[in-house]
Amino acid sequence: MSEIMANIQRLEQEIADSHIVIGKRNAALRLSANKEFRELFMQDYFVTEAARLVQISSDTNLTKETREECLAMAIATGHTKRYLSMVVQSGAHAEANLQSNLEMLDQLRAEAASEDDERVSTEVEVSLYDDEETE
Repeated sequence: MSEIMANIQRLEQEIADSHIVIGKRNAALRLSANKEFRELFMQDYFVTEAARLVQISSDTNLTKETREECLAMAIATGHTKRYLSMVVQSGAHAEANLQSNLEMLDQLRAEAASEDDERVSTEVEVSLYDDEETE
């Protein structure tokens, strides 16, 4: 496989992966635009529940294990929020690179076609030359 063909396959895979990441970003944006999601997660879970869990984790009347579990659950809210943010950022990055990847893919395909044309042309010339020698 030529280097150009390997680059074409790599870009095709990168473009397919970009579409997946962009789709996830769009889903996260649709969720964040949903009023119920904003209330249930953005306010109730990420803010209110996280604060409640942090407060419980500092209650010395509870066992150490219970306090640690509450703190871990509070931290998990932050991880979830960061994940959603990362999905949006990754999708924006993929979308920003998508057009240049599509243009590069077109360019590489044109180069591959040109190489194929040159190879066929050379093969025809060699074939014609071989026919002249046998006559």
